[in-house]
Amino acid sequence: MRRTTSMICLLVSLQGLNARGQAPEKSSAAPAEPARKGSSGKDESARQEAFRAALKVIEASNVKNDILAAMETLRGGFPGSAPVLIEGIAKGNSRGQAFAIQVLGENGSAASHTKVLVPCLRSSSVRVRLAASMAIRRLGKAEGGLAAILEYLPTETDANNRKMAVKTLQEWRDMSALPVLAELLESEKDKGVRNFLSRALEVMTGESHGDDAEAWQACLERRALHEQAKSLIDNGKKVKS
Repeated sequence: MRRTTSMICLLVSLQGLNARGQAPEKSSAAPAEPARKGSSGKDESARQEAFRAALKVIEASNVKNDILAAMETLRGGFPGSAPVLIEGIAKGNSRGQAFAIQVLGENGSAASHTKVLVPCLRSSSVRVRLAASMAIRRLGKAEGGLAAILEYLPTETDANNRKMAVKTLQEWRDMSALPVLAELLESEKDKGVRNFLSRALEVMTGESHGDDAEAWQACLERRALHEQAKSLIDNGKKVKS
């Protein structure tokens, strides 16, 4: 197939699934490009339809080359593809949702997209929840990211997903997460998750108590007292000055 920048050829390459189940030739159509200033409404509408066609391929196709071309179209078309990705998160199947969430995490911003991802943490799909958790990690703890992970972690039923959420809190190193981690360690039954919890506590505090929940609770109480004493000293210095 001759390379062409025609949008019509792009649509054909994305929608051309072989009706007999045979793998089509690898598409050489270029991925859709982000919208340019001055582009007509008709052109933009065609681009959005191309993005929708790509997402449909990801949702339904089992042909590797078609899926790869569709992925390239949506990633290469970002941020122009963002509206379709958000639409897919709201209305698509779990396969399409997980991919759309991943692209927003890779290329989006906390200010624009964390609010789109947070509801996905309550999905009935394990892989959609994991994709949302990982995407929020990439976007960072701002714009409600930290609060969302802290609320989500105790409710997650999948052990691997819990591990990844704990790892997120470890990477962010926000001390407000310490009480949640210590409390979860006390009730967590999965040995692998307990190891992740204890490791996160070690990294964030610089102390080592293994998976001894009582020792970690005592550690945090001691740290809280030290912080309180420091605050009183600092306030006293301010009054004297």
